Amino acid sequence: GQKTHCKKTCNTCPKTLEQQHAANPWYNAYYEYMPSVADLAPCSPNGNGGVAGCSGGNNQMAWNDNMRLLSRDLWVMGAKCKPYDLKCFESKPGEVVNPLSGGVCSSYSTYELWHKPCSCIAKDQRPTSYTCPAAPWSTCNFPVPHSMFLVANMGNGLTLQEGVLNMQRHIAEFGPIYVSFMCKDEFLNWDWSVREIYTGGVIEKGGHAVMAVGWGSD
Repeated sequence: GQKTHCKKTCNTCPKTLEQQHAANPWYNAYYEYMPSVADLAPCSPNGNGGVAGCSGGNNQMAWNDNMRLLSRDLWVMGAKCKPYDLKCFESKPGEVVNPLSGGVCSSYSTYELWHKPCSCIAKDQRPTSYTCPAAPWSTCNFPVPHSMFLVANMGNGLTLQEGVLNMQRHIAEFGPIYVSFMCKDEFLNWDWSVREIYTGGVIEKGGHAVMAVGWGSD
């Protein structure tokens, strides 16, 4: 993602900016259409009747076993509502969400608490168990969709070009889509001078979920 882009375009990555600096991509971030992971993960059961949390599951399980059965709205992501605190509950040193070993936390002193790397967040502020929250208040609610469907891609037998066109079609017709992807170990130490495009690794280091709102450039 970001690392691939900055290495490919200018062979360098941007310096850390203050949280409230207008040039920071997180500045005044608004999550109106992003359901909180801290709501979905601890409320979704696994196949054994326990909590799926961050240790597995898929879109079908999140919908069939949780979202379609809810009698309340979902929590909205973000510091003002339900922040992404589970990244530090499940992370381990060296993983994608916890890349710092210490000594650089001053660079993130003005960031919102849960936008900081986990190593810069005090242990007593991190969650120690899964808790399925009660209904959100009126300014932090996200209505459960009437339905949910998967956009066919290469994993469903399409070519790369067909998969891209299908995602573009759904964005154009129905609006933003949620996209998940897995980072492998080689992503953290990729030799960009030899291979300009990241194509994967062997050991899974962490999954990510983002919203695709469009494509192309301004």
